[in-house]
Amino acid sequence: MKLSTVKPTQKKVGLALSGGGFRAALFHVGLLAQLAEFRKLKDVDTISTVSGGSIVGMIYYLHLKKWLESNDRPIQDEDYLRIVQAVESDLLTIVQKGFRIFGLRGLHKLYTMTGDELSEKLDEVFKSILNEDHYLSLNDLQIDPLYEQNKSHKIIVNTTSLNNGELWLFTSEGNGEIKQYLDEMMKVEGHHNDEPHCLTGFTVGKAVAASAAVPAFIKPVSIKKDPLNIQLVDGGILDNLGTNSLLNEGCNHLIISDGSKYLEAKPKPSNFLINVIVRTQNIFINAIIRNNLRNIDIDQEHIDMRYALPRYTRTNKELSEVNHGVNIKVQHYLSNIRTDLDSFSEVEAKSLMLLGYKFGLAEFSGMDFLRNLNRMKLTPNQDWQFKSIKQRFQNPDEDYLKELKVGEYSLFRRLRKRFARLE
Repeated sequence: MKLSTVKPTQKKVGLALSGGGFRAALFHVGLLAQLAEFRKLKDVDTISTVSGGSIVGMIYYLHLKKWLESNDRPIQDEDYLRIVQAVESDLLTIVQKGFRIFGLRGLHKLYTMTGDELSEKLDEVFKSILNEDHYLSLNDLQIDPLYEQNKSHKIIVNTTSLNNGELWLFTSEGNGEIKQYLDEMMKVEGHHNDEPHCLTGFTVGKAVAASAAVPAFIKPVSIKKDPLNIQLVDGGILDNLGTNSLLNEGCNHLIISDGSKYLEAKPKPSNFLINVIVRTQNIFINAIIRNNLRNIDIDQEHIDMRYALPRYTRTNKELSEVNHGVNIKVQHYLSNIRTDLDSFSEVEAKSLMLLGYKFGLAEFSGMDFLRNLNRMKLTPNQDWQFKSIKQRFQNPDEDYLKELKVGEYSLFRRLRKRFARLE
């Protein structure tokens, strides 16, 4: 995908929700809460989502769509707060059960879930938000506000094509580029077809599942049109932040919520094949993230859950708090939590949300344009569910820290907690 060279003449705000499984999705909720409190959500023009960010981003987008198509009045700052509260409630419910099922499905299979299995679960979530009796197609994404002057966002779901090695984008404003590409591929193969390819039957759940289909863990999502078989996987392979899509949209102000994997230095990395594959993938993605951030020369607010974390945490025991006012051990353990779609405990989920909330507060409260009284926080004491963990988050005891520490594992967390040692 080529980046646009068109420079917009007015401010165009893009919100990037990174990949990182449920870990990132939960972190993004805390950031969305701060955006709502700081009255910034109404300024967003385009949302670009990847993997776990696509899940929470689509939940938010559909709640906004539901509100805009049901209310014949201007949307207020308080309405955005209620929308994000609904997102918080939905995600807390989802992560209690998770999407992935672990089990012995044959040692010859690396996959524990297919793209179709994930997309069906996601489709159920998405249709329930709009109270529909059918799965939502991509054509259902466009927002038609009941009050015409209300502003809606454009959403971009980033995936990666295994066919051509490029980003494949599903959007709320048509998917003509995909149709054009498929038609061109058909002609190359010698199969001329006057009837344009239609993605009407391709559901929103499939698009989001493709964005979250981490290679070696979730099978790719397919778009089949004889003789083609397009295979789509995690958009984070090429851009785990989703910033390239926003730049291509002409955005000149970026808000980046970054829940990407923390690449902690390992004195003795495992040489077990699957561990080597995962570690190599994380190194590759981490390098792309650094390169993408270096190439962004426009206004940006980068809310990074790994902020100020040292590569060798054990050699920096004197660090007790990062500049954002978060206990370094709490941040370290949360940043190491699994980037997966299996179940998360209430402690894990609310702690990740609160981390995003705290980091968002530190970022936005220091912005010059927020010094204007009209832009200050809407409701500083907003009652978010994740605030119930605040006391343990700020004054972590041993039991709390151990639960966060073993959160990096997908299996046997209760057993591991009994024998966990804090550094």
